[in-house]
Amino acid sequence: MMAYRGTKYHGFQRQDNAHTVQEAVEQALGSVLNHPATIYGCSRTDTGVHARQYCFSFQTERPIQPLNLVRGVNGRLPDDISLLSAEDAALSFHARYACRGKEYLYLIHNSESPNRFCGILPVTTDAPLIRHCYKPVRIALSAPMTSKAFAAPRHSVPVLSAPSMIFL
Repeated sequence: MMAYRGTKYHGFQRQDNAHTVQEAVEQALGSVLNHPATIYGCSRTDTGVHARQYCFSFQTERPIQPLNLVRGVNGRLPDDISLLSAEDAALSFHARYACRGKEYLYLIHNSESPNRFCGILPVTTDAPLIRHCYKPVRIALSAPMTSKAFAAPRHSVPVLSAPSMIFL
C-alpha cells in the first residue's frame, strides 16, 4: 500500500513521454531488489491526482521481509511518494483485479484565499447544483461556511474495499 501527492506526476501509469508515479516506484523498488521490477496498480489516476491508500502488486524471487522492503524503498523514493505497508501475497494476487471499488473525495475550497490541496471554485458557488452533479460522491467543502447551503451531503457512499484517492 502506498500514498502519493501526484502534483508533479502525469498520473500513476508509466508513459514514454512523462514522469509517473509507477516509474518512480519501480526505480526505487528495483534498486532495493537488485533487479528490474514491474508494479501493477489497482487503477490508473490522472495527472495531478493524489492517493491516500493505493494498492499495487509485483513479483520477486528475492527473499525480503515486508517491513525491510518498505523501509528500503521509502529511503529511495521522492518525498511525495511513500510506501505505507507491504505484505506477502499469493502468486495469483493482482492489485487491479482484486480491487472491488474506489472512494473519491473532491475537496472544494470555498474562499478567495488559495489552497493548493483543493479544487478552485468561485465564492458564489451554487451548492445545490454541486450536490446534484456529484450526488453519488462524498464532497467536503472547506471553511468558511457562510450558508447552510454549503453543508456537506449527509448520504453515505457504498464502498466495498478500495484505495482512497483525492482528485484535485
